[in-house]
Order: sequence, then structure tokens, then C-alpha cells
Amino acid sequence: KKWVWLPSRVLTSALLLLLIVPAIGCCFETITIIMCAIAFFSFGGGVLDTYTLDLLGHARRGEYGQHRLWLAVAWGVGNAVMGLVAERNFDWNFVTAGGGHPL
Repeated sequence: KKWVWLPSRVLTSALLLLLIVPAIGCCFETITIIMCAIAFFSFGGGVLDTYTLDLLGHARRGEYGQHRLWLAVAWGVGNAVMGLVAERNFDWNFVTAGGGHPL
């Protein structure tokens, strides 16, 4: 599962970082193509949920809700930070998202 997830994360991060190149991020058509490619190579939460349940094992499946809670908290904090970054300099939004995407 890691060998599928990791290359797809690296590829989607590289595609996201392409948007800061002025020649690529300048027009609607190229942005649409890049975003479609990102959607094609990115996985939903199902892969990570399955991986989390495998890591927890059968005896600790009850802790799954705690992991989902902290995922939601991290998602909310990350979106708030990205909003602050976008207010300052919108290009840094792509840099921080592309750099943090593999994490």
C-alpha cells in the first residue's frame, strides 16, 4: 500500500508545484489540465483508512475513531494556515501545498 501511495503523492505534489510557473498557471486551460491530472493520480481517504486499520490491527480497531478525529483537526488547522498564507502571497500557497503534500 505504501508503494502505491507514495509515488502518487510525489507525482501530485510535483503537478501542484507546476502551478507556480507563470507560463503554466497563467490561463484557465492549463490550470484545468493540471487539476485533472492531480485528481487522476490522487487517492481518496479510503487507501489511508485501510492502511490505518491494518496498522491498528484487530485488537485496537476501537481506536480508529481517535485517528479520524485527529485527521479532521489536522485538516482544519491546515486549511486555516493555507488561508493565511493565501492572504499574504498567493504563490506561496502553491509552494507550501506542494511541499507539504507528500507529508
